[in-house]
Amino acid sequence: MTARGLRLRNGRRCAVSVRFGSTPVMACRYVECAWQVPKLIDELASRMHMYPAVQTYLDLDHEAPDFTALGCVVLVKAGSIGLVSQFNFSSSVYVPVERGVNINLEGLESSPLIIKRKFPKHFWPTFKWGRKGYMQTRWKMNNM
Repeated sequence: MTARGLRLRNGRRCAVSVRFGSTPVMACRYVECAWQVPKLIDELASRMHMYPAVQTYLDLDHEAPDFTALGCVVLVKAGSIGLVSQFNFSSSVYVPVERGVNINLEGLESSPLIIKRKFPKHFWPTFKWGRKGYMQTRWKMNNM
């Protein structure tokens, strides 16, 4: 495995490690690079016109006690608008997905559209847990 530097748009440098001789893998520190994820999603959405509805949930607040570093990105094709709904866990009803790019970064724990939990540390006391957890969304396609 070799390593070399990569310059980001903001002038910062991140290490890039090359695995198997060809596939570059970012090895940036999370704090330095996490802010780029919403911009990346927005840029992708602007270039992928066949997906006019984008629902994104990103856990980026590394200082929060229930931080998991998890994320969920759902792209809905133009022909499926009106046929795809997301479950609202608070009201127990499906909400139709509308056109637009929705990037949710804050208040994920209180969002009615996802369930985000960090695993309790007592699950496996011999492992260092760090940020392990899960994020759940529920969808309905073609009214099924």
